[in-house]
Amino acid sequence: MRDLHWLFIQPHDVWMFRDARPFTAGTEFVARSLFPPPPDTIFGALRTFALEAHGISWQNDPDRYRVPQEVLDRWGAPATKTEPAKPPQITLHGPFVARKTPAGITRLIQMPQDVVRRKDSNSYHLLTPKSADFITEAPFAGWLPLMPPDDAPYEAAQGWLDDAMLEAYLRGTPPTAPIETRHIYQFEERTGVALTSARTAREQHYYRARVVRPAEDVGLLVGIAPDSEFNTITEGTLAIGGEGRMGHFTTVTYAPPSLLASSGQLKVVTLTPAYFTGGWRPLRDSWAPWFGAEARLVSLANGRALPISGWDMAKGQPKPLRQMVPPGSVFYFREVTSLTLPFTEVPDDKPELGRIGYGAIAAGAW
Repeated sequence: MRDLHWLFIQPHDVWMFRDARPFTAGTEFVARSLFPPPPDTIFGALRTFALEAHGISWQNDPDRYRVPQEVLDRWGAPATKTEPAKPPQITLHGPFVARKTPAGITRLIQMPQDVVRRKDSNSYHLLTPKSADFITEAPFAGWLPLMPPDDAPYEAAQGWLDDAMLEAYLRGTPPTAPIETRHIYQFEERTGVALTSARTAREQHYYRARVVRPAEDVGLLVGIAPDSEFNTITEGTLAIGGEGRMGHFTTVTYAPPSLLASSGQLKVVTLTPAYFTGGWRPLRDSWAPWFGAEARLVSLANGRALPISGWDMAKGQPKPLRQMVPPGSVFYFREVTSLTLPFTEVPDDKPELGRIGYGAIAAGAW
């Protein structure tokens, strides 16, 4: 990851990253935004910018789909009604919410699900796997319950961790002052009217859009490898998200923290969404592709499934809706002998999933 080319993207105003709930102006009149957006959104924005850098004009070029082969090889091509998708050669890491500070760029990671806040003291603590005096059946056979340090009243912790807090957390130190969401971004509501193809207002098509406004020093951080157009284009403006919103990107220097462990008893925290056939479980409950044949999952703290879809421009229809493991989910493994990334399955109809940012993790021993 230290050889990645890193981009920091900030909005010109606000951003709109639609969630997976249906929305049609005049029917469902509230469009809600996610933050951070799913990796598909950032990959699509960067891919479009790269193609336009080669002179593709989406509005006026009758040969706009005749892209040089080396560019298609690098960025891939979506499936059409007659051709299967071509996965890209490049890989993305992220997107991550990030903050620009005088000392440089730091990622901001959603609070891991095994961090709890003690209600009577506002202190933060970690749930830990403990031996159980009961027997569980498949798929939970041999699992260990995650327990707080004592019987005091606890609740799920909220907020975000920067890189230094994340590293301390992976070493077993709970956060003392996580960053509040309101200091990173806020949602705003805007109103609008759907337009016709002639760009005039459509009657009875009023809608509300819930957009996201990141703080002044906050943006999205994404790493790209190997060489791409962004090695020579070090800054620029690109369309990103819905409603014609724009962002400005610059090349930045960033070195993500190293994985603190890769074998033995491994604690894995998802940093971007991950896909598994069984929701949080892979096909046949085998974790061997990522952690070796002997690896066993013994505990899990996961958030509510994150539905991710989108619109397939090539086919003119919605993409399949998939329920993803959300960022901040924590997996506890034993007997890990190897570590292979990304931490996600790749469905047959979406071969690029593992290359465009899904399945990023942080890991440490427990």
